[in-house]
Amino acid sequence: MKLKLIDRMQEQARIFGKMNRCTQTIEECAELTKELCKYQRITNNDKTCSSTIIQTLEHIAEEIADVEICTCQLKHLFDIKNKVDEIKEQRLKEEQNKD
Repeated sequence: MKLKLIDRMQEQARIFGKMNRCTQTIEECAELTKELCKYQRITNNDKTCSSTIIQTLEHIAEEIADVEICTCQLKHLFDIKNKVDEIKEQRLKEEQNKD
């Protein structure tokens, strides 16, 4: 990620604080969940879903961006970036070993 982008996210995190960012992250994760469910409905030919696949993919991209911003801010606020990176490495190794 570009340094300026990270700096802006961290500054915004400091302004809003931990509790606000926790709440925002929960909301953004719920919105991403909704869009992923909508995608599944569309790909399963659910005729009750009025969105198109193109619209839904756009919304999924938007929600992923929002979730990534929020999780970046939480890692900064809780000072856990290195720990998160360690866990990601561990999880990826575990997944690789399952193959």
